[in-house]
Amino acid sequence: MTAAGEVKRARLCLWAIAAVPCLVVLDTLVALLRGWRPATSDMGFVLAAAVAALLVALLAYRRSAVRGFLARRAPELVLALFAVAFAWASVEAAMRLLGLDVEYYHRTFPHDRRLFRPNPEWMPGIEGESWFTANSQGIRGPELPAREQAERILCVGGSTTANLYLDDSETWTRLLMDRLHEAGGPFWVGDVGMSGYASWQHLKFFQTSGLLDEMDQVVALVGVNDAMRAIRGTSLVINTAAAPLWERSLVLKRARLAIRARLRRDETMVETPDGSAYVARRQQRREAEIVDALPDLTAALRGYQENLRAMLAIAREKGVRLVLATQPVLWTAGLPERAQQLLWLGRLDERHFLSVEKAREAMDLFNAALLEVCADSGVDCVDLSGMHGREEYYFDDVHYSEAGAAEVARRIAEELARGRP
Repeated sequence: MTAAGEVKRARLCLWAIAAVPCLVVLDTLVALLRGWRPATSDMGFVLAAAVAALLVALLAYRRSAVRGFLARRAPELVLALFAVAFAWASVEAAMRLLGLDVEYYHRTFPHDRRLFRPNPEWMPGIEGESWFTANSQGIRGPELPAREQAERILCVGGSTTANLYLDDSETWTRLLMDRLHEAGGPFWVGDVGMSGYASWQHLKFFQTSGLLDEMDQVVALVGVNDAMRAIRGTSLVINTAAAPLWERSLVLKRARLAIRARLRRDETMVETPDGSAYVARRQQRREAEIVDALPDLTAALRGYQENLRAMLAIAREKGVRLVLATQPVLWTAGLPERAQQLLWLGRLDERHFLSVEKAREAMDLFNAALLEVCADSGVDCVDLSGMHGREEYYFDDVHYSEAGAAEVARRIAEELARGRP
């Protein structure tokens, strides 16, 4: 082969290798222009990796030995790249054909069964072992009855709906079903609360899950995860339809989850069976600088209401009654020291946390935004603000003790009984 031919083959091979990081960067830029905003820090990592890979390839190409290797191995390298791309596309297609893309979004695994042994010293107000069990559809609760056998109510929200550390018999969703039965059932109540999920994830569930078509009512207890993201400057309007291909890739999603589980060093992110993670979380807050200034939440509140209204529009289109509930919190002015020792939420960054008063102010703004949507749209709403600051109802900032779950169930049951279709 002539020298010119070797240079041409080496360049073609280089562009084939560089095409991957270039496409990743282009894919991300197009998504950003279409209105997508990342909900996590993954975008920065992916873009940095793509740019780094491109720079390494270009710098390596300057070495004659690398150019020679590329020229000699061009057919094999290009064939390998095409084989990887074909295999990736085939796996993606198979996963989507098998319904693994949205089938269990916002739900746990079918027949999931976990045992928690919360330490009452760390989680006051919770006693004994707590079982978490899911039915065959990944919903916490009993199996879905036939449509004519019971009125179906699905509860959507974050960790204050999931109630991980409460036994199946003690969650507010189960107690709600018991109360409705007593008031004149039959009712079925299921729970698809997911820890950390915010309004854009609830909206995605409304947009993609077939479960909504099978329900008569949906109760959404929401707000705190939106508020906690908003104080860190995270956008609350996430256009998932405009997300880049790498964000929507099922293969990459599972790889990212596996890597996080493998490399995670911050054990405070793990819900430990005994609740010991809360000890470390609280310590982080105690060691941080407390900030008594609330960032501007105007855009976040607007985005929050936009998500709620979109959820309501979908529910009405499907003929499902949507009931929204405000988020009650322990935060209140003059909180006793023993209660302050239970707090861990309100992180602004690695070294700063919001004060109790400002965290409550943020939550009040989000609850007011939800109530405004209820008033403007004529949707039923349960205002749980009467539970604010009541120590007996919480084991931390927002998560309920056994008494707190019972009180949430009582208040929501009263509203559902009043407005029953």
